[in-house]
Amino acid sequence: MPPPNLSNDTIDDIIYCARANETEELFSTLSSTAQSTGANPQDVLASAVEEHSGSTALHMAAANGHLDILERILDYFSNPSSGRASSGAEQGNGEALVPAPVTAFVNIQNASGNTALHWAALNGHLDAVKALVAVGADLEVRNKAGRDVVFEAEGAGKEEVVSWLLGVGAEKEVEQSKGEEGAEEKIGEGGGEGSSKSVEEGVEEMELGEK
Repeated sequence: MPPPNLSNDTIDDIIYCARANETEELFSTLSSTAQSTGANPQDVLASAVEEHSGSTALHMAAANGHLDILERILDYFSNPSSGRASSGAEQGNGEALVPAPVTAFVNIQNASGNTALHWAALNGHLDAVKALVAVGADLEVRNKAGRDVVFEAEGAGKEEVVSWLLGVGAEKEVEQSKGEEGAEEKIGEGGGEGSSKSVEEGVEEMELGEK
């Protein structure tokens, strides 16, 4: 199904509600727009991009720390059938699988190259940062100024966010290292003649999501 063709007024309403924390009005608009266009709320959200900044409702909620709106938006993508997230499927190791649509949406970059995580980190909204990272927000994405999320948070003096993000990055490096070591061990298993072991970015804080 092609993406819905939204009017500028509808896009402005969605972006404004997410920025101003108008929760009920936002989700009422999403529901009515989905019905009138024959689309689902996820497609409406993905198509509601502010013309000049290239920002989405998720950018606005993240920039302003509107956690309820942010989580409800993410829930639409995590569990499309109900519009609310469930506990999710699990991998064999017990870790929750993150649906591909939410990962793609959460990493959308605006005209300045900023993701929702950039704005949440820059403005020190730790709970929003955690919610975004939990569904696959990429810590390594750089904006057009060449800055990743840690650089933005550090430049804005958001030490709590910086500390948490660095901890997440360290954990990912450890997990990746363990995975590589495990792969090397499997290569060397068997003991036969054919077996062998493998050798081994400061900016000013934005107001209300405008930049």
